[in-house]
Amino acid sequence: CKMGLNVVMMKAFGITGAVFATAIGYLAAITINLFVIRKYANYSFRLPMKRGLLILIFNFVMLIFAGGVYKLLTLFLSPAQKGASIVIIIISAIIGAFVYASLSFKSKLIYALFGEKVNRMLKKLRLL
Repeated sequence: CKMGLNVVMMKAFGITGAVFATAIGYLAAITINLFVIRKYANYSFRLPMKRGLLILIFNFVMLIFAGGVYKLLTLFLSPAQKGASIVIIIISAIIGAFVYASLSFKSKLIYALFGEKVNRMLKKLRLL
């Protein structure tokens, strides 16, 4: 199935078609697996879907903040210069990580995903 899709997609999109075919193949496999798990294990995906949606929202908010910081910094620093680009990346990444961590702690999502490991890490970092 993937082989046939690879041929068709590569004719249509060139080498990028192979990437598309692989993504479609993985998506099909994941969908089938989720259907089988739901049907035979009677598993509800409601909680994982809620958490996944929350993670996507956090990623979007982080993108807005990190992208804004990037745009702001490029007003003063040139990304074409090696040193300046490193500074831009580091500052944008730190802001993005801070926003994501803040949202994760405020919503308690981090505790739902990692449990007691969070408190152990905070104690090691002497933040708790």
